[in-house]
Parts: sequence; C-alpha cells; structure tokens
Amino acid sequence: MVNLIVCGVCGKMGRRIATLALQSDQFKLIGATEKNPDCIGKDVGTVLGIAPINVKVSEKLSDCIDQGDCVIDFTNCKATLENVRCACENKKSIVIGTTGCDAESIEQIKKLSVMCPVVMAPNMSLGVNILFEIVKETAKYLGSDFD
Repeated sequence: MVNLIVCGVCGKMGRRIATLALQSDQFKLIGATEKNPDCIGKDVGTVLGIAPINVKVSEKLSDCIDQGDCVIDFTNCKATLENVRCACENKKSIVIGTTGCDAESIEQIKKLSVMCPVVMAPNMSLGVNILFEIVKETAKYLGSDFD
C-alpha cells in the first residue's frame, strides 16, 4: 500500500487521480493540497462529491508530507517547484504532471531530483510522449537550417 498525497486536488487531473486512488487497493489517499481557498480545510471526499474520507485538504504540502510515501503534483509551475523542494527535503517520491514550466524551472527540478525520486511528464499520454520522441529524431535528420 502506497500512502499518496495529491497536490492540486480540486483541479481536473487532481480530482481524477484522487478518485482513482480511492478506488484502488494499492494506494491510500492520506493527504491533498490545493491553493483554492474554497477547498482548503474541507474533507477530500466532500470536495470529490462523495462521502467524507477523513482527510482534509491542506494549503501546503508541508502540512501533510510526513504521512506520505509519494506525491502526485498537477498544479502550476510555481507550486510544483515548492512541492518538489518539500518532497525532496523529506525524501519522498514525486510524480509531476504539471505543464507550462520554462527551461529554468525544469533545470531546477532536475537539480533537486538528485535528492529524491522525481518523475516529470507534462503530458501523461503514451501516444503524445512517443510523438515527442519521434519529433526529436525527425529534427536530427532535418537539421537546424530546416524551415
């Protein structure tokens, strides 16, 4: 059983991940974070539209990090950087699905990843990730002067 914390639990992907975790016998949802003040302090079950599960939505990952084994982050780049720092300082794994991070932010995440396991995939679709690799290969053949 993996004790899971979902960051961005009130967003579309966060809600979906939390719902799937609650349906799984391999994960236990023990924490959730959200920046939306309308969600903070509420029971995660209530936020998801189901019965309460006795897990409150926290404003910061540091409020619940000690209970978790793995963090799943679908927030925004600024929050993701804070969450990666917190996860790594506490030696917890983190899976990042956040989009829109610039090169500098990605570099910071790479540097932090020496402290803890980090998986970052701004798009979780297998097809899209294969397409990313195909585009890289194609660009090699076309060269830098191709327009």
